[in-house]
Amino acid sequence: MQVLTLIIRHQQPQRRWRTSMIHDRMDILLYLLQKGANIHTKFYEIDLNNLDHPTFPVDILYKLRKCAYPLNSKRHQDKMRVVEFLKLKGLDYSNLLIPHETTQKESD
Repeated sequence: MQVLTLIIRHQQPQRRWRTSMIHDRMDILLYLLQKGANIHTKFYEIDLNNLDHPTFPVDILYKLRKCAYPLNSKRHQDKMRVVEFLKLKGLDYSNLLIPHETTQKESD
């Protein structure tokens, strides 16, 4: 926890929430969002299914969709707290399509 806290503290503000997601720390993500992290920040991902490997912009809802956790686990519960917070801010997770990679990961 201390190492992750140090990493997040020294990052650019707009990248902090992404780092918390990479490390599966939805509790830290919620904290950052509650403290005013920009929920509209865009990041770019590489399309590995395309031979040219173009990049495409993604938002926090897309990133959340790719975080698949077992139902009723602490991680899932923390993720759903983030989802509820974002809904209060006008971002509705339930309206976003599930990325193809996520459904493959869950069925494996």
